[in-house]
Amino acid sequence: MCYSILVQNDLKVLQNKYGVAIVRSQMDHLESMALQNPKKYRSAIKDRIYPNYFAFNICMKDGKRWAIPMRYRLRPAGSRDEVPAKFNVFNARLDSLTTKKTWKNVFGRNHGLIVLREFFEWVSVTSADVDSFDDTPLSKNQNPQNRKHVISIYPKEKQELLVPTVWDWWTNEDRSESFFSFAVITKDPPNDVLAAGHDRCPIILNEEDARKWLRPANSSLDEQIEILKDSKFPAFTFKIANS
Repeated sequence: MCYSILVQNDLKVLQNKYGVAIVRSQMDHLESMALQNPKKYRSAIKDRIYPNYFAFNICMKDGKRWAIPMRYRLRPAGSRDEVPAKFNVFNARLDSLTTKKTWKNVFGRNHGLIVLREFFEWVSVTSADVDSFDDTPLSKNQNPQNRKHVISIYPKEKQELLVPTVWDWWTNEDRSESFFSFAVITKDPPNDVLAAGHDRCPIILNEEDARKWLRPANSSLDEQIEILKDSKFPAFTFKIANS
């Protein structure tokens, strides 16, 4: 799972590079909720996000790309309570998109993209070749036999990556509270991510497949699954990072 990710949340970059327009009403809505409950909602959009932080998702409506602030941890529409924290609803496994109720209700209907720069995982150093860390040697007090570390995994070319998401819109019964939320779709990783000690990886789409992903009504569920299955990974590298 991606417990933390570094995303492109600069609106100017998203507008100029990816051709999106901001849904200003949703930004105002998020800021309003943050004023009412600052512990639960964060109006400031950060580049590095954790579950329950907000980030911009790119969505398609009326032939145009829009940037919408969404919480990184999906809350299903109609749910009376939050999904317990022990359940991972911020990463959606590719092989469960058509079988698990949480994902079945949004897959093929509510598709988005985030622009990913890095993702972070907790791993045991013993599960990776320490010498292969990107110029980040262990310090003398770090025993590789009993230490876990947060590692940063990122493309060797340091390019930005388009990652598919599924999202939902939740509101409470009296409509006094509401927000968009999303989950990142993952699948089995390439060898360089396995070498880092992790067994999942966000799916990466090229621009052509990203366009198809944002228009789920134009293809069948099977075709959308094939887009995700056939997607290619860039070359990744990794280093010990700050948690």
